[in-house]
Amino acid sequence: MKKNFLKTFVALMALGLVFASCSKDDSEEPGVGSVTYKGETYSMTRGFIDYAPSVTRGNLYDLECTIHSAGLNLDKLSGTGNSISFNFWSTSSAEITPGTYTIGSNSRVLDNVISGASLLIGINLNEFSVDTEVDITSGTVVVAKTGSTYTFTINCKNSSNEAITGTYKGTLDYNIVEEEEFKK
Repeated sequence: MKKNFLKTFVALMALGLVFASCSKDDSEEPGVGSVTYKGETYSMTRGFIDYAPSVTRGNLYDLECTIHSAGLNLDKLSGTGNSISFNFWSTSSAEITPGTYTIGSNSRVLDNVISGASLLIGINLNEFSVDTEVDITSGTVVVAKTGSTYTFTINCKNSSNEAITGTYKGTLDYNIVEEEEFKK
């Protein structure tokens, strides 16, 4: 059943669109990756990180990372595809610090915690709709980085204990989001 986009997805996609010009690494080279859920595998070849300088907790920085399929055109806010998003709390504002991150509670922010995550399947930016939203409630994401290339290994579950697994290797565009834009 098709649903309207949730506020969080619209915000993430809009941030990627609005701040594409602020990107440090506008790589045209696609990444290589996929996510598997309920026996279906979804290709993921692009990604971005949004950093809001106004959102910090001590020495931790909130980095919103979205990895998506090639069919989504964020510059024109059009196309169809899928995405997976993670709200990393990192010790660096400039990158997702390599390490093992655990999906955790929004109420307690600690180093190497992901405070929110979701998988969106069947996104249609032309209609601003999504077929399936899966809240990711537990598991880990291992992050490695060599130069500007990230490698993610995803081993997570939803509240029904269904596995969401995958990998991604590639660059991520980096966007600095101003406070007023982040609140939209």
